[in-house]
Amino acid sequence: MKLFTMIALLLLIFATSGCALIGLEEEEEDTTDTATAAIPEMEGTWKKSCYLNDDGGYSEDSLTHSGSEILLENKMFLDSSCGDVALTMKFTLNEISKGSATTLSDGSSGYLYNFKIKSATLESLLNLMTDSLNSGGVCGKTNWQTNVAQDIAGTDCFTGNVGDAGVEKYGISGNSLNFELFGQTYTKQ
Repeated sequence: MKLFTMIALLLLIFATSGCALIGLEEEEEDTTDTATAAIPEMEGTWKKSCYLNDDGGYSEDSLTHSGSEILLENKMFLDSSCGDVALTMKFTLNEISKGSATTLSDGSSGYLYNFKIKSATLESLLNLMTDSLNSGGVCGKTNWQTNVAQDIAGTDCFTGNVGDAGVEKYGISGNSLNFELFGQTYTKQ
């Protein structure tokens, strides 16, 4: 039961942070009116190494920006060694375009960017996790399978839907990327 509680809390964090996906539309008028394009300074892979998350579990995050897409991946582990991945959440944003300069929540300088949600998936990589997901009806589903990613867009795990548009903020200082969508800071790889 403790394992299920940890899973539920991890998913709750992502569900509530997903609400921010469309929370800044009022700033959309401040963005530039350019065609979809990559954000050159964000291009590449950024990571947040194994860390103790707010739920007492362990996570490792990565953000990869290539072309006009951003892939956000959160790997969740059952122990501090971050050796065996238990769950993986992946969010793909597309039609990325850089907007105007703005101020981030920490007071530093950054930029707005526009995006659309392309996909949101959750995958269990351990049978124990799969059983917990099914018995708890996580994301409103009871047909979880080990090593099979399931779409979680528009569920209680992730409130955004495929195709939803949003505006968010990011800032880069040296090798650090402050990506406000999920409140994470990543290091350039």
